[in-house]
Parts: sequence; structure tokens; C-alpha cells
Amino acid sequence: MARLLKSTALEWICMIKVSASVRAYLVFVAVTSILVGGSLYAVPTSSVAFWPYSMKPLATQMFASLFLAVALAAGLALRVSRLYSLRILLIQGAAMSGLILLTALPNYLQPSHPSFGAFAWLALFAIYSAGSIVLLLAIRSTAETDASVDSGLRLIPKALKVCLLLHTVIVVIFGLQMLTLPDLALNFWPWKVSANIMRGLGGLFVGVTVGSGWAYFQKYWEDIRAVFPSYTAFATLVLLAVGLHWDVITAESPGPQVTVIWVILYIFTALYPAYFYLQLEKQ
Repeated sequence: MARLLKSTALEWICMIKVSASVRAYLVFVAVTSILVGGSLYAVPTSSVAFWPYSMKPLATQMFASLFLAVALAAGLALRVSRLYSLRILLIQGAAMSGLILLTALPNYLQPSHPSFGAFAWLALFAIYSAGSIVLLLAIRSTAETDASVDSGLRLIPKALKVCLLLHTVIVVIFGLQMLTLPDLALNFWPWKVSANIMRGLGGLFVGVTVGSGWAYFQKYWEDIRAVFPSYTAFATLVLLAVGLHWDVITAESPGPQVTVIWVILYIFTALYPAYFYLQLEKQ
């Protein structure tokens, strides 16, 4: 009995330490993401001093939308007491920031060295990626215990499973093409971007599908709910940026069919997470 009590006490101590570490990381992500995302979205030209390659304002605001969506997800996650529910954020965060980081690394090997701000960008994405991986490994045993003892969890609706599958399959097809064949991907993108930017966006999209794909294979709503507000926020902010720069779209899109399909996909990505989140949170 004494040994059991000692073991239980140690587990609780470890859980408290892990929880404190996770929350400290979430605060760091939320604060840095909202500062970077807010400044880039409001003043797209500020990316010159921070990003490792040059971008048009529309592309800058698209990446800024990512930061703001991440800030929202991290902020809402601070209210979560169940560690298992945070796994999807860490899995998606590690994949997304890691792939964007890898696509940008060749820019740091160019003869003209990036600015100090670009190295700050490198450090920030490295912390996002490494921090997610370290904490994911740290909470693994605790999270699995947490999942096994929880009761009253809600099953993921079949309609939501279908939406997650569609989201994953469609985005991963485009994302992999953007990562590996950026010039070809320009034929399906509504404005002109460089190969560097296309690869970076491909890393973003493939990273997101790691999260949506993982969510598809889960059983309970509580295990995936944390990412849904961020999906809606990202897609909505991107659509707003597209509206602000519609002249760029009309001038540079390969054709109206590309623009229409692209906009429909983003509307879908904004609406289905919002619909299911609001419906399931009411219950």
C-alpha cells in the first residue's frame, strides 16, 4: 500500500510539472504568435525585416493568418484541463512549423546572409517545432492514462469524419505538390508567388493535414476540438486578405476556375469547423 501511494504521488507530481510546462509553452506560443501575426497582417511590408525571403503583401497576410490562428488555438488551449486534448495541437504544431522551417533553410545558405530578423524567425520556428515534439513526448504516458480514465466523452459524428477526410485528402494533394513541384503548383494557385513561398505554403498545408488526418482517426470529440476554432480563423483571415487584394487575384490568377475552386475550398475550411464546433459545444 505504501509503495502504491508513493507511486501515485510521484505520478501526480510529474503530471503537475508537465502541465505547468505545457501551459508555459502555450503562453509563449500565444504571445509571440499574436505579436508576429498581428504586425504582419496589419503592416505586410514589415515581413522584409523578419521573413527569410521576400513576399507580396497577400502572401505575408496569409502567413500572418497562420500566426493569428495559432495564437487563438494556444490561448483557448490554456482553458483545457485534460492533457490528452492538447495532443492534436502539439502534433499539428510540430509538423507545420517543422515543415515550414525545413523549406526555409536553403535561404540561409545563400551568399547574401539573411538579416538578424530572419535569424529570429529561424529561432522562433525551431522553438515551435522542438517545443511541440518535446512536450508531446513528455505528456505521452500521462495523456494515455488521462484518456483511459475519462468518462462521458462524446463520439465524433460521422458527418464530421467525412469533412475531416475530405479536408485531409484535398489539402495533402495540393500541399505535397506545392512542396515538391512548386512551378507546377502555380497552375492551381490564384496569384503568382516564388518557388520559395510555394514550398513554405506547401509545408503549412501538409502540416495542417497531419492534424486533420490524426483527428479523423480519433474516437472522441474532446480529443480533436482544440484545433477547430483555429481552422475557421485561418481560412476567414485568408479570405479577408484575398478580398483586400482582389486586384492581385484578377490580374495574376491562371483563370476564373482556379479562383472559384480555391475560394470554395477556403469557405468550406472556414465553415465546417465552425458549424460542428458550435453544434457540439452546445450539447
